Amino acid sequence: MANRTYYNRMDIPALYSSGQPDGPIKIDFPFADYGDTTTLTISRDYLVKDKYYTPLKLDSKINLPEILDLKYEDPSFDFGSGASWPVDLPLNLAALNGATVSLPPNAAKAILVSQGAPQPVGGGIARVTRTYATIPQPRNERAVQSVTFFGYSGAGTGNSATSPCTVTEGNPYFTVTGFPDSWQDGARISVKYSYEYWVTGGHKKSGDVIVYGTIFGGVSKILSATFSEWNHRTTGTTATLIQAVADRDPYAANADGFNQYTYAHIPSDSITNPLISLVGTKVAPPNNILTASTSPTVTEYQEWTRNKRPYQFADSTISRWMGNIYQIVTPFVFSQ
Repeated sequence: MANRTYYNRMDIPALYSSGQPDGPIKIDFPFADYGDTTTLTISRDYLVKDKYYTPLKLDSKINLPEILDLKYEDPSFDFGSGASWPVDLPLNLAALNGATVSLPPNAAKAILVSQGAPQPVGGGIARVTRTYATIPQPRNERAVQSVTFFGYSGAGTGNSATSPCTVTEGNPYFTVTGFPDSWQDGARISVKYSYEYWVTGGHKKSGDVIVYGTIFGGVSKILSATFSEWNHRTTGTTATLIQAVADRDPYAANADGFNQYTYAHIPSDSITNPLISLVGTKVAPPNNILTASTSPTVTEYQEWTRNKRPYQFADSTISRWMGNIYQIVTPFVFSQ
């Protein structure tokens, strides 16, 4: 098919009302790179009678049949016998280059977010650009977050929980394993076993040995030399939790996390502001120190760390995205 030049058919009544769509249609999917193929913006110029022009109100619902109107006159194109001008071409969102575009179902929910000032084109006619948008879908974007992690104070002191454990001989360390999952990294433990044997002269020697260590990665490595009388042990070894987690100071770090993006439409005439309910609550214990009475407690936070749970570490930020659609960005970091 030969290249053709298209001409808009003038719709006089439309010039005195909302305007006549004119020129190409611009459709954009701003978050397609993040897998969001439903959020879109649609922009198009409208011709209006300058003297009678009244701007549309922000938040006006899109009129898809109107904005996608592609009625053209092409006196050079032969439609075959019986055809005459003007002729309405089939709906084709990119008719000027011969391609077709499919719109997602939510396109009908787009609202007016931008309307430029009228630009005179002559003859009392002006051109206005209008942009409509759908409310974006929520999404998360991975990010390296600069955060100060919590310190611990008086964490689990005096905890006397006892559990069987397994000791594997080695040099220069014995390896102690088999602790309950609730005993987190940094926990201080004691390991106890009993021994008994006979010495020359018919005398029996017996007693208990207690050694101390710290759990890291579910393992405690303790110097072999501390396991005295190990070859004469008579009972299975047991471990006792002395301190659930060692105290630590808050520390700053760049850590793995993400930013959560959510969106809200707040009409111009809205009386209430629902943004407050969308910003979330950051985790902020006094002086950045966790204790047995803070929220979360040290034990709870250690569970977060073990399960790689993220938490909100700073306030959300709110900004206008387009028109009366607002963007809320909430920062999260993974516990450590």
